[in-house]
Amino acid sequence: MTPPFPTLTALCGSICSLLLFQSTALSGPDALSISDESKKRLETGEAVILSGPEGGERKALAAIIVPYPAAAIWEVLDDKESGVEWVDGLRAARVVEEFEGYTLVYQELKVGFLPGTFKYVIRHIPTEFERRIDFRRESGAFKSVDGYWILSPMEDPSRTLVLYQLHIDPGVPIPAVVIRNSLQKTLPNALTGLRQQVAKVEAAKEEEKAP
Repeated sequence: MTPPFPTLTALCGSICSLLLFQSTALSGPDALSISDESKKRLETGEAVILSGPEGGERKALAAIIVPYPAAAIWEVLDDKESGVEWVDGLRAARVVEEFEGYTLVYQELKVGFLPGTFKYVIRHIPTEFERRIDFRRESGAFKSVDGYWILSPMEDPSRTLVLYQLHIDPGVPIPAVVIRNSLQKTLPNALTGLRQQVAKVEAAKEEEKAP
């Protein structure tokens, strides 16, 4: 049965927050075709949707500036089982097997009011250490899920430009424009959640150092 469109929005929202990246020599927002308006919004702390060739059907690209070094952000994204602590709807996350060059992670996701959970395996591929991780669906629910995270240190290395691109095909006859519009709403929320989690982890480290 084809789920209703509101359910798709909830679904994309959960996945966008959850799925955790080809190297690029970015040095900050100026290294991308980011409009002046978007740069201003990024500098105020807003997560923004970027336009361009990567924002095609069933796909969106978003960015945010996180006031921490890339290493701190990488630590959060690379902790694949801790997502249950900060990702809405994630009921389970377990590393299934680690191989040279990638890791398989089993996840269970509760979507809105739908009964039960969606169960699937995601392949995480760290393309460049502390810079990019790619991911794609390996098996289970959904027809296709793939994308990446790119971490690009800015001129001030204590700040990082984070790019998040996601393509999703739930495998049901839903117009691509509906999926894309949903992603454009939920990717910024995912980036904001990531920034908050990084801040939480770093604050905990500082408390541990305190006498």
